[in-house]
Amino acid sequence: MEKNLKGKLEEIANFVIRNHLSLKDIMDEMEKTLIETALKETNFNKVRAAKLLKLHRNTIRLKIKKLGINDEETIEIE
Repeated sequence: MEKNLKGKLEEIANFVIRNHLSLKDIMDEMEKTLIETALKETNFNKVRAAKLLKLHRNTIRLKIKKLGINDEETIEIE
């Protein structure tokens, strides 16, 4: 793991602990942020976003629904 990434994760961990946040809440928020970022990066193409995150296309669809991500701008190009 890159040293810079490890440092950023330690910052997040300290924030979580100081603010008494739950691990589940922070993991859901991290997952949501990663998926939203990948969708924006791919012009809301779920298949390409899934590839960026090394997920199966069905997995990203389920996570979008579970996490309540707004994917109205999503286009399907398979």
